[in-house]
Amino acid sequence: MRTAILSVLSAVLAIAALPQDPAKPISEQSPGQQKPADSPLSVLCAPGVRIQKGVAYISAVVAAGGTGAYQFAIIGGALPEGMALNPASGVISGTPAAADAAFSYTVQVTDSAGAMATTGSTPCTLQPGSGTPASGAAAADSAVKPPAQGGPASKPPVIGPAEIDPAKMAAPAARDPQVLKAVKGMAIDDHPYILGAEDMIAVSVYNGPEFSGTHMIRPDGKITLNFIGEVMALGFTPLELSDTIKEKLKKYIVDPDVSVAVTGINSKKFYIQGEINKPGTYPLLIPTKILEALVNAGGFKDFSNPKRIIIMHADGERDKFNYKEVMAGKHMEQNIFVRPGDIILIK
Repeated sequence: MRTAILSVLSAVLAIAALPQDPAKPISEQSPGQQKPADSPLSVLCAPGVRIQKGVAYISAVVAAGGTGAYQFAIIGGALPEGMALNPASGVISGTPAAADAAFSYTVQVTDSAGAMATTGSTPCTLQPGSGTPASGAAAADSAVKPPAQGGPASKPPVIGPAEIDPAKMAAPAARDPQVLKAVKGMAIDDHPYILGAEDMIAVSVYNGPEFSGTHMIRPDGKITLNFIGEVMALGFTPLELSDTIKEKLKKYIVDPDVSVAVTGINSKKFYIQGEINKPGTYPLLIPTKILEALVNAGGFKDFSNPKRIIIMHADGERDKFNYKEVMAGKHMEQNIFVRPGDIILIK
């Protein structure tokens, strides 16, 4: 009897000591086997993606870090009709019905631990132009052809899985001298992002799904978290807000791990009024200069005076802008960056 009991105990101990199967998905492992991610979760746009009407294409967003088992979703903007995002792989594929304009979209990735990240405040873009068909064939061969008279209808092209690793798509482009030159010329705001009213944020608490969730910052600047109650978010950076939530969670969780991600920028806006074709409110999603803002407004009306444009700032200061001079390459210091709350007045 004693020998049998010892044999059973030895077998149980041997099973418990077996190493974790690295090939087994983390979602199928027991809670005791799951470990925190070695690096923060992140997701990047595939660079330089260009599309052409009626041609089958494949592009991708690339996720890294986190715990793996990613799930991808479009949370802002839109893809062209005929193209779709694979929620499991992040591959964007299809045959665009139209490609005569740029399409912007924002992707969110979630890993098996509930951590979330987005492609950032600058949306991914699909630009019109000559791209590379997914099958490697010519554009004419990839497009859907009309059926012959009386013959069977031709089938749409089948988009198969990507033939290359998406993680390898971005790496060579990032080292390309032309790409690096273009990136260095882009306007980048290196100041920490300050949260504002109507911004969408995702709060992720490791091993605390009851505290995790997506929130819109209310006009009073606060969000409401389960068990914790109201938390002021207005005026804080995402990192500062995560530290605040972490302190409040210590009564429920020992050494909580909290992350805050911005999933939608709605608080940063500027306004264009006066003798312009498209007056109104414009989102300030990326650093934008006065000239760029005016281009987006559709041009001046017949009786406007583009030499006397006034920029009224939220703090009461005013700047002048002479469109004719800037277009002629003179006094370029007038072409300042638009600030949140600015009113651009065209007389």
